[in-house]
Amino acid sequence: MRKEVIIIFLIILFIIILIDSKKNKYQHNELKKILGEIPKKTHERINIRNNCLINKKNPIKNADGFEWTDKFYGKIKKNKDTLYFNVKYMDKIHKESLINVYNFINAQIKYVINNDNVTFINILDGEGAYYANDKFEYILNKQKYIDNKIFVGNMDDFRIWYSRIKKHD
Repeated sequence: MRKEVIIIFLIILFIIILIDSKKNKYQHNELKKILGEIPKKTHERINIRNNCLINKKNPIKNADGFEWTDKFYGKIKKNKDTLYFNVKYMDKIHKESLINVYNFINAQIKYVINNDNVTFINILDGEGAYYANDKFEYILNKQKYIDNKIFVGNMDDFRIWYSRIKKHD
């Protein structure tokens, strides 16, 4: 009996991982279509205490490990600007994950106030992101997204937003 339960659990886990990887692959492919390239992988993070953005591969190993945001999905250099991408697929409404993303975006807001050549792009797809949209709108009402230096929305919203800013380049 115990063996069967473990086997069923492993099969379910494998299916979940497979589904998640397909969703991530979809986002990856859509980004390539929109941008014409894939953002370069990075381990850059924002320190929430001193507001610096640096390459920090495994901050949790250090005493200040909880003072760092998640790493960015990737980045692209465009002229003199750097576009940093945070790409998430939130299937379910997981309060802890949503709070983590909210705090990540709040750190981005604090960072762009003093840094002109950075744009943060947060692509949040899935049911969880959809139902938390009002929370993200609330935080972003600070100075109209800090002069359009932060984007938060789903992949379709990003496609429209990016085509608009691309015209101004």
